[in-house]
Amino acid sequence: MALLLDSVVSRIADGTLIEETVDDEVVMLRIQDGLCFGLNRIGSVVWRHLKHETSIGNLCDALLREYEIDRMTCEHQVLALIGELESERLVIVSRL
Repeated sequence: MALLLDSVVSRIADGTLIEETVDDEVVMLRIQDGLCFGLNRIGSVVWRHLKHETSIGNLCDALLREYEIDRMTCEHQVLALIGELESERLVIVSRL
């Protein structure tokens, strides 16, 4: 599915993911297959926002309120990160 700003994203909640924050960066381990995945400081902020289901557009709006970044760059980078998280089966993406 193509990622759009109205795509809705939520974390996978299957109980197989262990996560820990180290120096403001999230490190995750998926028990079932040993996947280890790390997020930098900003990626970790995105991950925290995904604790509750949200649209990519709303996520970008929240980030724009927190950080000085232009909308186009923010949207591009968030779409790329969500795409990566989806490909690693760490989030679920749906359309309204």
